[in-house]
Amino acid sequence: MEGQRSGTEIQVKISYPPCKSYLFHLLAEEKAGKKPLDRIAVTLSWTLAELVHHPEVQQKIQEEVDVFITKHGRHPTFAERDQFPYLISVQKECLRCHPPSPFGAPHTATEDLNFRGHFIKKGTVLVANLHAMHLGPEAYPDEPTRFKPDRFMQNIVPMAAAANTKIESRDIYVFGWGRRICPGIYLAESEVFAIMTRIFASCDILPVIDQKTKKPIYPVLDKARDSGLVMLPLEYNVRFVKRGQ
Repeated sequence: MEGQRSGTEIQVKISYPPCKSYLFHLLAEEKAGKKPLDRIAVTLSWTLAELVHHPEVQQKIQEEVDVFITKHGRHPTFAERDQFPYLISVQKECLRCHPPSPFGAPHTATEDLNFRGHFIKKGTVLVANLHAMHLGPEAYPDEPTRFKPDRFMQNIVPMAAAANTKIESRDIYVFGWGRRICPGIYLAESEVFAIMTRIFASCDILPVIDQKTKKPIYPVLDKARDSGLVMLPLEYNVRFVKRGQ
């Protein structure tokens, strides 16, 4: 990175490709009139919206949390995640169905290459379609368009650990891959785990009730807001009801 001052302005020349790609992300969001959003907050927004539709999933999470708290008298830490196979599976399935961003970080071809019959010229910007990857029947043969946390029950390895295996062994691609994998993968996974265990230890998440029709109003899951380079659900309201009430 090189800087040059001209009057009151500073002109910066960035030559390191990863920095250029990251700044491209931020500038694209700013140009779209959107402030860069916290991906963890986006993940939680989709998770809550999805789980309102699935009270049976909430109940299974609560059963795992209740067993732990009854035994230990406290909330779990992420280091104790092995005792929460279903919760880990729900986390993965929510990310699979609703990745915070539809596309991965842009990469640049460093040389001319041929890939599956396609010629890619040196300097071409390559962007992975994460949304399509997570709905592909080859990777997810068991009804890929349906919300089914059980599909991950046989592989509850944390996403941070799975990210260091071969690409063929991965089950979630949200955080990218290779040397430029998102460094926040562990923080994101552990933070969402902590929030979910605390929510479901105390609450049920229920839809709001229309005051006129007395019918429940559920969050919309098949549409997203224009939020720059992230996908936010349409605005919604839910009720956090203390368990047992």
